[in-house]
Amino acid sequence: MFIQKLILIFFYKQKNIYVVHYVEQHSISARLESITVTQHVIQYNKMLFNSLQAFKSIIGTSEDFSRKMISYFNCLNGKWLLEISGKPELIMREKMSLVATCFVMKHFLNRTDNIVWVPIALDEIMRATGSIGTTQDGLFSKKDLGLDGPISDDILMMGIRRNDNDEVDVFFYPVEVKVLSNDSVSKGEIQVANLYNNGFRKVLFKGDTFTRKVYRALFASRFLSNAEKMHANDLIADVDYEKVNASRYELLNVKFKIIEKLPEEIGKAALVVYSDATPKSLSTEWIDDVPVCHIRMMESDCYRIVANPDSALLQFVEESPIVVTAKPETDLSLIPLCCSSDYTTSLHKLDVVESEKDCTEDKNIGEEPLVMPLKSCSDDDNYLEQIDGFSQGVKVRIGKDRKGTPIIFEANNTKKVSHPNMGIVGGMGFGKTQFALSLIAQFAKESEHNVNGRPIGMLIFDYKGDDYSTEAFLNNVNGQCYSFNFPFNPLKLVVTDKTKFMNLPAVTADRISDSFAKAYGLGQVQQSTIKQVILETYNDFGITSNPSTWNKLQPTMSNVVDKYFEKYDAKDKTYALFDKLRDYMIFTPNNSECVSLFEWLDGVKVIDLTPYPGDTKKVIVSLILDLFYEEMRQLGASKLDDPYRELRAMILVDEAHQFLNKDFNSFRNIISEGRMFGVGMVLSTQNLSDFKSAKQEYSQFILSWVILHMNNITKSEVANIFGSNDPNCQVYVDVVSKAEKFYGICKIGNEVKAIRILPYYELIKSDERFLKNIETEG
Repeated sequence: MFIQKLILIFFYKQKNIYVVHYVEQHSISARLESITVTQHVIQYNKMLFNSLQAFKSIIGTSEDFSRKMISYFNCLNGKWLLEISGKPELIMREKMSLVATCFVMKHFLNRTDNIVWVPIALDEIMRATGSIGTTQDGLFSKKDLGLDGPISDDILMMGIRRNDNDEVDVFFYPVEVKVLSNDSVSKGEIQVANLYNNGFRKVLFKGDTFTRKVYRALFASRFLSNAEKMHANDLIADVDYEKVNASRYELLNVKFKIIEKLPEEIGKAALVVYSDATPKSLSTEWIDDVPVCHIRMMESDCYRIVANPDSALLQFVEESPIVVTAKPETDLSLIPLCCSSDYTTSLHKLDVVESEKDCTEDKNIGEEPLVMPLKSCSDDDNYLEQIDGFSQGVKVRIGKDRKGTPIIFEANNTKKVSHPNMGIVGGMGFGKTQFALSLIAQFAKESEHNVNGRPIGMLIFDYKGDDYSTEAFLNNVNGQCYSFNFPFNPLKLVVTDKTKFMNLPAVTADRISDSFAKAYGLGQVQQSTIKQVILETYNDFGITSNPSTWNKLQPTMSNVVDKYFEKYDAKDKTYALFDKLRDYMIFTPNNSECVSLFEWLDGVKVIDLTPYPGDTKKVIVSLILDLFYEEMRQLGASKLDDPYRELRAMILVDEAHQFLNKDFNSFRNIISEGRMFGVGMVLSTQNLSDFKSAKQEYSQFILSWVILHMNNITKSEVANIFGSNDPNCQVYVDVVSKAEKFYGICKIGNEVKAIRILPYYELIKSDERFLKNIETEG
């Protein structure tokens, strides 16, 4: 039977004694199976309070705030409280954010009608990792369900409500929590959608087999035990607890209905992001066929709700309107614009041919010349203005679907795409470069449609040097190309809120040495040597860990190279690296010529990498992106004029496979965090497998794709991008493997279509913004 409230109150009244009680989360028992009595209340109070010194003005007294936090720790998972002692501050704050999120969700879910919600900790149920100190087996664990990929294991809000027929309805609302801007929002989206689709929809909600009833009994027991503990700690109203007690029989005997329907605005799951780099916002977006509500708040706000919530904060959580993105429709017909007879047959097998008439039309399209002239703006009654709302927001034509309808990439419309990252994939000679040139050219002309009319910086890393660096292209986009003496300084000390209390010279030296080590395959000793040389060079310029010295004239890479050769002459890998840095005039040696990267990036800027050896190319890209990331953080979030976000810069990496497998830190940080700063990345490569390295799955950070002809594409690679639940993955494989030049499929946000891309050479003949240049050249 359950521990009664009066027993718990007895313990609370004893000085310095506290009961920490918890259940075995993987058991279907509704009893509190484990109890720990501790006298370390003061120790826990101080531990929790000290980890949040930065929020001291918000959380108030240690006793009041910690009492609430310990009570919720005790209710959600008492083991967490026992195990965080002695853990690093970041680990403690992550656990505390989970607990505080329960308070946030308690208020947020007041938007539902008459549902009693109780939080459940998912980590010991899902066992997605081995980090919780238990095996990965168990009822409803990731291993038990046979699930692949990242999956949410933070919090489940489980609710009950009696319907008009006096039956018990049960609701499941998983919540993934991400703390600080370093955490990947895109990964969180995938995690919570994967749990809902493959854990709940496919298993828990579907069918009435014995196994599924056991799973439901597991969650019902957790709901009851957590409700009991919340009642004992005065964290649930008596009237709500009475509703729980009245439903005990139905819950324990699995006599309830699982209801998926919830208010449209809150979606079916939530991603709570605590970051000081972005303003508070509420929006629901479709992730892999799951509407996920994105709740963005400052980390301090989650603790304020626990300690002393003000009316404005509660109003935001409970009443502020939620921006809801409409569910995108997928073009399931996918009849290619240019197809062969064997491909048409495969479409018939999959029942995606619309009609005999459509097939005839498509064959006719296939018989047309490969180059299909597009109408110019003047011939099409101001084509750009005809597109819905084209005068607002940055819009780029990427091609046409099989019906000839333009396909538009709205890069800064947060209702259409949550971030502007894009992947371009296709075999050699099938149009990747022509498409990338078309993208760049259009972005270069879209500043008038950007928030505040800001020019969109286009940073291009050109590995081949025969396309983006040509005089004709640069003239069309008013761009500039740099091959050496790049006008910025990798040793620049960029002070941000994140680094202002750190030893910034050491942090910068560590970042640069890490880039060198990854590009050249150096060991830890060699990496340490490089870091020390950089620190000594800073010291020669009077720059130390003291912030008062950070405004002094800063050294350049040329000074570091000179310093190295003063101290070392061993002919090893490090020597060879610095020898190349000395031979190639990569970065300007004159500090007075150095500029802010973002100020310099006021249009199309091409970094021509062709003069440099392979490893040196990677170092150049990494060092520039290191500086780009730090300046991006320093600028802070870009302006959001709902739903349009100011687009500051797009980075294009051609032949990206040469860079993806190195796992450079700045590269990952930019592609995962860039959207809130108005930054996107376009990665062009030949294989979908290039997006997966030994340490990172980069495809999770990309929502928009253009995939042209590929010979060796597999269904599993496609499923990794379009979602394992998409029944049309084999259709996509057939389209791509049989497509001709300039044809393939695209995914913009969640919408998938067959496409004929708009190549650059057609763009400049059809878009009036480029016609003047052509006439001048003529």
